[in-house]
Amino acid sequence: MEVLGEKFRQVVFSGAQEFLGLIETKSPRMIRIIAHNDTDGITSSAILVRVLKRLNLRYWLSNPKVFDLAEVNKLEKEEWDLAFILDFGLSEEKYRRLERTGKKIFILDHHIMDFPTEAKNITLISAYKCDENLSASAVSYLFGRALSEKNKDLAFIGILGLLGDLQKVPPYILKDAMDEKKVSVRRGPRIFGASTRPLHRALALSDIFIPGVSGREEEALEILRQAGIKQMENGRYRTLLDLSEGEMKALCTLIATRGSNGNFIDDIYIFNLNGKLYDGRELSSMVNSCGRLGKAELGIEACYGNLQKAEKNYEKYRKEIFAALKWFEKKKGVMTSGAEGTGRGVESAGLGAGGRERGAQGSANGKSERKGRGGNGEGQVLEACNGKVWLINAKEEVRDTIIGVLISMLSSYYKDKILIGMASSDERIKISIRASNLNAKEFLGKMLDGISEETGGHANAAGGFISKANEAIFINRITELAKW
Repeated sequence: MEVLGEKFRQVVFSGAQEFLGLIETKSPRMIRIIAHNDTDGITSSAILVRVLKRLNLRYWLSNPKVFDLAEVNKLEKEEWDLAFILDFGLSEEKYRRLERTGKKIFILDHHIMDFPTEAKNITLISAYKCDENLSASAVSYLFGRALSEKNKDLAFIGILGLLGDLQKVPPYILKDAMDEKKVSVRRGPRIFGASTRPLHRALALSDIFIPGVSGREEEALEILRQAGIKQMENGRYRTLLDLSEGEMKALCTLIATRGSNGNFIDDIYIFNLNGKLYDGRELSSMVNSCGRLGKAELGIEACYGNLQKAEKNYEKYRKEIFAALKWFEKKKGVMTSGAEGTGRGVESAGLGAGGRERGAQGSANGKSERKGRGGNGEGQVLEACNGKVWLINAKEEVRDTIIGVLISMLSSYYKDKILIGMASSDERIKISIRASNLNAKEFLGKMLDGISEETGGHANAAGGFISKANEAIFINRITELAKW
């Protein structure tokens, strides 16, 4: 949408005015903030924290993986005067529990909440309720902007959350970020690592399939030579962002003539943090990695330009992703990294007992301990529905905050499969599903009916939680599917 809809504008403005009135008349001693631990939740946290600091207000923040009934119980017992809940799609039961606290709560969100949301003590600022395709970070930014014009400098953090949620960046938020010289945009090939990876390596590892080039760094070097693009400058390999406009066009032309399918040209959002340029997609992934490894505070600092610790965390995260892929390859004997994913069918590798996701979102600090990882033979991969469904039960071999990432990566190569991942932590199991040929959220809801109230997500990606006691029931439901 080119402009913000008037209905949502009024909702945001009204909520902001109510908040300003409350802090003026009630002087809350402590503001409680609970936000999800993914990119959208962390960026929403970063925006609200900066806004509250500018108002000289005290706050207490946590970024749990899930806002379940256990988290609601904790919140009810805590000492606070006013609360913000960011980026958690709430069930009606949890919503009513929050209503019964009698304390003032602001909910800034974009998830589906198809139930009556009127409550005297709750102010819901929902993009979904107003038919706006926005992330929670964008909602948080608009709320902050409505509080004060000086919060305009936080627009770039809102964009970072939008990218993390794979949503389009609205022109009115992009303009604010560009006015503040925090973000610029270029057109170019949709390649991950545009600001950090040597260009030939980024091309070889890109999710854009380039015949004869994907997975082959030497061939990638050759097409750069053909395009007349220098590979090195000042003793270092050049990145995509180092290219001139002429070089960028030449590269796109060459990729097209090589027979790459689909529309591979997209907007590249370039973030200027303390004078250093970052590809928005990679920066978003870095922030997300902080939450995945239980270090949401590092992601918040990264949003403010303090990236050193987040970058180290990102390296650790990438090693865990690689280990998860290697675990899968070992279990199935299938190469899944790069362009070498075969996409061939998988034979049943057995069931087994002993998973957590983005719409459902454990612990107050978002940490997930892993006990058995290290290739000790745990976990199974099961084929069901005549090969249409793969059930990847990693048990404790893959972190529960990583299983969704693994399933997403595999879905890029096994596009005709419905991929279901499971990973254990404590007494709970995280379930993640990716599918392009059915509504993942509806499907998972049916599979978890009666055994979980913690589900959520979107049409092509969804997740939920079950107790370990219900693991066999869930696996049986999947294996009993005969047809679609």
